[in-house]
Amino acid sequence: MLHHEILKDKLIIFYHSKNKSLPIDGWIHNCFICETISSKLEKYDNSQDIYSIVCKDCKNEFINKKHAEIESYIKDFNL
Repeated sequence: MLHHEILKDKLIIFYHSKNKSLPIDGWIHNCFICETISSKLEKYDNSQDIYSIVCKDCKNEFINKKHAEIESYIKDFNL
């Protein structure tokens, strides 16, 4: 399930699995693509203010691409 938070004028959209032991508040979350625990922020689709948490292994798959799930989340929450 996707969630978001605002940190230093950056909108951070992250994946959070309820069955994991990670707290929803904090700087470590699941990678958007593979669910590995990560804290690395990557710009979403060259945006200056929208980021997502992506692990080092999925970084190349994520950068400069649109993801339907994120687009839908942004639209649903009017972000």
